[in-house]
Parts: sequence; C-alpha cells; structure tokens
Amino acid sequence: QFRFRIYDDENILLYSSYDMNFPSSHPTGGPNRISMVSTQTQTQVYEYLDAFSITGLQDGYEMGDNLKEGLLLSYENIASFVWQGYSLDGQNIKTILGNTTIPMPDDGIHSIQVFGNDSLGTIYESDMRYFTMNSVGPDITITIPISSQLYGIIPPDFILSIPDSDLDSRWYSLDGGTTNITFSGFTGTIDQTEWNKIGNGTATITFYAMDTANNIGQAEISVRKDILAPLLTINAPITDDLFGLQPPQYDISVVEPNIDTMWYTLDSGATNVTFSSLTGTIDQTEWDKLGDGTVTLRFYVRDEGENEGFAEINVRKDISIPLITINTPIENQIFYDTAPSFDLTIIEGNLDAIWYTLDDGIINFSCEISGNIDNSYWNTIPTGVYTLKFYANDTVGNLGFSEVIILKELIEEPGIPGYNSFLLSLIIIIGIMGISLKIKKKSKKLII
Repeated sequence: QFRFRIYDDENILLYSSYDMNFPSSHPTGGPNRISMVSTQTQTQVYEYLDAFSITGLQDGYEMGDNLKEGLLLSYENIASFVWQGYSLDGQNIKTILGNTTIPMPDDGIHSIQVFGNDSLGTIYESDMRYFTMNSVGPDITITIPISSQLYGIIPPDFILSIPDSDLDSRWYSLDGGTTNITFSGFTGTIDQTEWNKIGNGTATITFYAMDTANNIGQAEISVRKDILAPLLTINAPITDDLFGLQPPQYDISVVEPNIDTMWYTLDSGATNVTFSSLTGTIDQTEWDKLGDGTVTLRFYVRDEGENEGFAEINVRKDISIPLITINTPIENQIFYDTAPSFDLTIIEGNLDAIWYTLDDGIINFSCEISGNIDNSYWNTIPTGVYTLKFYANDTVGNLGFSEVIILKELIEEPGIPGYNSFLLSLIIIIGIMGISLKIKKKSKKLII
C-alpha cells in the first residue's frame, strides 16, 4: 500500500493522494503492471501518475521518465501478439515493451510502420504512415531596432524577418508578457501608450510568433530610452555684460551623455548657428546685424532621443561713440601765459576715459570733463595756433573726439587805460613818419 504526496520547492505539502496498493504481480513473461485501487469509498476518484521510473524489470527494461516528450504511438491489433515493434523512417525495428511513447524525431517529414508476431509465428505489418514533425517555434530575426539604439518619447519602428510558412499569429510585449500587442505583417511601430509606460533607461522589447502547430518562437532586443532634456549652464558671458563691435565669447556646460546637435540664436530662432565645442565666439556676421541695446543669446542642445534643452542670457551691446561738446574754450580764443581752462559735455552711458592733446597725440593728458590745460606743458610751447583735441572712449572701446582752434600769444604791454595799444602804436608811428617828411622838405628849401 502506498500514497503519493506532492511538495513544492520549499518542501510544503501541496497534495496527498488516497491510499493505493499493487493488487497483483506481473504476468509471466511480461512487465510489472500497476493498478491503483483507492481504499476510500468515494466514487469518481481519479489518480494520475507523472514523472516516475521503474527499474529492474524483466529483460532489463526501463520505462524511464515520462516527462521526456515523445510521440504517442497508438494502433489497433487484429490478432493477439506475443511480440510488437516499430520502424521509424525505415530504420531497424525496435521492440515495443509496453511504452508506446517513441522518441521525438527531428522536424520534417517522417514515416513509421508497426510490426507484430502472434504465437504461431505469423508476421503482421501495418501500412506505412507518413507524418510531418513541427516542434520548433518560428525563427524571428529583428532587423530594426538594433541593440542599444537610443530613442526618446517617440517609440521605435520595427522590421522583422520570420521565415515560417505556417505562421499563425505574432505579438510583442514591453513588460515581459503582462501586456501583449498583436500585429500583422513584419513591420510597424511600437504602441505609443505602451512606450509611454517605460521610464528613462533600458527597454526590452520581446517579439513572439506562433505557427499553426502552436509552436511559439521569440526574440528580444534591448534599446535605450532617454526622455530627459539636456541641462545647459551658461558660464560666460554673464547677465548684462557689455560688448561693442566685437562679439562675445561663450562658455557653456551641458549635462547630457547623448548629445546630438548644439546651436544658438540671437534672433529668437530666425537664424540658428550650429556649433560643436562648448566654448567659442558668437558669429561676427550675426552680431553685426544687431544694434545698440539688449541682446538675448539662447543656446540649444538636442540629444539623440530628440529631447531639447536650452538656456539664455541677456547682454548689452554698445557700438555708439561718445559724443563730446566743447563748451570752453571757444573757437580761435587767444591765450597768453596762463594755460586755458576747459569745460566739456559728454553723452556716453559707459564712459571709460577722457584725455586731450595739443600735438595730435604725441603727448596726451588724462582729464575730467572740466579743468585746465597742463600749465607746465603750456609754458613750454611757443606762440602760435594750436588744435586742442579732446578724446573719450567707453568701456567697450568706442572712441569719440572733438576739437577747437586756440591761439597762444605773448603777453601784451601795459597801455593807456581805455585805448587800444595797437591803435595807439600805429598813430605814434604815423605821426613820427609825418614829422620826418616835413623836416626833409624844409631842409631842401634852405639849400636853394
């Protein structure tokens, strides 16, 4: 008497059968025979045996483990046989010893024939039976996508090759079979809803195909999914930096392992300038298109998954020269020993420096918007006409100037108050000349 008990991997009892026994020994010349008789009085009680082996039987016969797959050979006898056998694909005849499950042949077309002998030695044989084996699932080759290919929010396209003439259905899954998406043909696009369920990282796509014999083949591919936009930081220039005719240099940092394209724009995307280095200089042509004022520099980065990130910064552009007005001295003003004073008006929001020169820049003197010409220098120059030039530049190097003509003369002698010394000198000279003429005329008359 015996009982079957079933345990799981953790040795937990899942099932216990009713009590059974062997009611009889094996018949002479044949294998042991097992019959299961329940000792319970319940009706419709079924017991199933699976995955067992019996050794030590007559003639060294081993039933083996019936978990091993094979073909069940089923046939009807027209006589009582003392021996039975079969031939597969015309090979040597093998004796049938109670087990009618024959080894699984390879896929393809096969033939089988059954033989038997009765007690009188009469040989019987069946007709040749042909059959086709198809136990292997369809072979799937994934052409697209390729392994580790990068995608973004747009799901991948796929192209498959499934050379199976008995193909019945096909489907794919992105979650190990929890959700299956059927499709027809051999090309398509992964379902957007299913793709959206996958986060940033690796996505495994498993394709399945089943033939008419219910054999299933599968192939899988792992691709990368990147749905995070690149992160940009503009290190230079900084906000409100001032630039002139020369465009700014830039320095950016990008957090993105899969950079595809980088570009910038100065006009909100009307013109885009691509670049490959994280440092460089803004394009001169694009910079020249912009006038004075605020300029917005916007940098973009797109990754291989078509995700875009950007960062922008505002800088100032100043290409106007300082405007200088000389209030004093005035044009052609005369000066003597005392150096001239000056007063200027300068229109410039980013004034950097002011200076003047009396010799076209050979010697320059820094100054403020009002003051006096350097007295030591003034005393060293001779009398004459001079061009006094004032210069001013801003912080980006724009240079403006303005000039005025002045005269330096000797200091005048003291004169009669209220009279012009020049006119008085002229009258005296004319008077002296008149007296000289009269004396000469009188002398002539005396000689006669």
